[in-house]
Amino acid sequence: MEEQHEYKARKRKESEALKFEPRPMVGWYDARQLLGTAVKTVVSSVFGAYSDKREIQAALSECNDYDYSDKEEIWIDYMSDTGDGFHSTFTMANLLSAEQLTVDGIETFKGDILVLGGDQVYPVATREDYENRLRGPFDAACRNQTCPPASGNGKEEKEHHLYAVPGNHDWYDGLSNFIKIFCQGRTIGNWLSRQCRSYFAIKLPHNWWLWGIDIQLSADIDYPQLQYFDSIAKKMKKGDKVILCTAEPSWTFTTRKKDKSYENLKFFEQRYIIDKEMELAVTIAGDLHHYARYELISHGQASHKITSGGGGAFMHPTHNLKDELNLREGNYFLQKTFPEKDRSRKLAFWNLAFPLFNPQFAFFMGAFYVLFAWELQEATKSGLTFFQKISLYEPQLDNLKQFTTDILNILLMNPLLVFVIAAVIFGVTKFTDTNASKKNYLWLLGTLHGLVHILVGFGLFWLLSYWLGPIGAMDINHLGTISLLTVLIFVSGGLLGCLVMGLYLLITNLLFRIHDNEAFSAIKWRGYKNFLRMHISREALSIYPIGLKKTARWKKEGKHYVPDRLLTTKLVDKVITIKANKHEKESPGLPVITDR
Repeated sequence: MEEQHEYKARKRKESEALKFEPRPMVGWYDARQLLGTAVKTVVSSVFGAYSDKREIQAALSECNDYDYSDKEEIWIDYMSDTGDGFHSTFTMANLLSAEQLTVDGIETFKGDILVLGGDQVYPVATREDYENRLRGPFDAACRNQTCPPASGNGKEEKEHHLYAVPGNHDWYDGLSNFIKIFCQGRTIGNWLSRQCRSYFAIKLPHNWWLWGIDIQLSADIDYPQLQYFDSIAKKMKKGDKVILCTAEPSWTFTTRKKDKSYENLKFFEQRYIIDKEMELAVTIAGDLHHYARYELISHGQASHKITSGGGGAFMHPTHNLKDELNLREGNYFLQKTFPEKDRSRKLAFWNLAFPLFNPQFAFFMGAFYVLFAWELQEATKSGLTFFQKISLYEPQLDNLKQFTTDILNILLMNPLLVFVIAAVIFGVTKFTDTNASKKNYLWLLGTLHGLVHILVGFGLFWLLSYWLGPIGAMDINHLGTISLLTVLIFVSGGLLGCLVMGLYLLITNLLFRIHDNEAFSAIKWRGYKNFLRMHISREALSIYPIGLKKTARWKKEGKHYVPDRLLTTKLVDKVITIKANKHEKESPGLPVITDR
């Protein structure tokens, strides 16, 4: 006992010294977590339409020029979907913090600029979660790499600058904490934030630009933001090249039902890039926690759309990505994914171990089946209690018929129980990811899922009463009998309910290509992380997609953290090289890609 107290006291002391508390991966199937996130989502969606923080930002601040065009070359890092579990977030922050990183024999350097591409923190954008899940791990990673502090005094050789695009999780508090952290000149690690709004345009060397846009929960782009980019476009020249960062890969959502986010992106591209005769070199987004690159080849030239959301959150699958996207500008073909599709498909089978990954949900399901059993017991109108009555039926087909008849009689006599069952089936049906596909019958899968949970409840009670034997005939008011039945129903119901959920997620994800988010948030896979490192020189933009299959677990020893394994990074795609135009009079078009 004393050792436990000493251990807890030591951990508290370490956390106070670090000024943050290392957190585990978010338990998305914790009932409290689900309810809290749902409430935040509804509130932010409703009130965000009436109180748009982007308009307030525009009224209160004048944006600075973010001009790096005087440099001969520049390195830029892009990472998205960061602040989840400590071990995965710290692993990626540690890679970003290293002044030099050799990948597959290629020497790369820490970015002069770090762009965080959205969803900087999970599950919602509270001050505590930003501190514990983002700032704390990044600060500790910089100490681990002995980074010089961000001075904020204009000495560029000691400064690395930070810009961030807000994602949907950053918007869940109306963007309040995002503005405080990223729009007020504060530091994270040794990166100094410079933006004054939730969107920005950065002028880079050799006629390159990097733009970050704020799509606010897939809503229309606000008018002040349009005015801002109107003013930026006036400073640009015909043929300037743009790297566009947005919060979600809306090009992959075109197969979804009622999803208009890609139309918003196309409107922006048409108004500010195509109509102004600029060149859209590459569009980059996070939100989906994997790496995927689509490419359009037209007249020997290439355009790229890259998803790179591997900053620390659970891995999203790649096996349901379309091999071809029919977009307005042409057909984009999937070139590379990380993880590979076959590996992603195999990882989906971990949903069969759903109870092990989600013990909180097992507790919830066990409690549900206990309450359901009590309601059945209360609904019994015969002389025998429900448990005594079903103990008379051995699990054979003839007795099953009689059992079913008795159940129907109970339901006819108890409308409250019918309402409970209907509510469960309705809730589980609404859980179905029907928006992920344009197929109209998918809601039937949810209804079937709900019915299976109810049937499991009835079948569980029938089988328990059979093998309990004499206990079913005992006085149901006996404390020992009640306690034993309750424990058995709680444990077996929790396990069976989770197994049904895991099997449902596995089948619907592999066969019907839905529930990508729900199936893989359930297993909380920490591996297959990635980020982009970009280098701009006079000749070209080179993009290095860097990833690692396994993140480390970190143990604090003294002032530093030590990993339990060697971090092995690799290029998860070829180096994407987009050459600069050599002739000013060359007609603008799509950039050229060359292999490494």
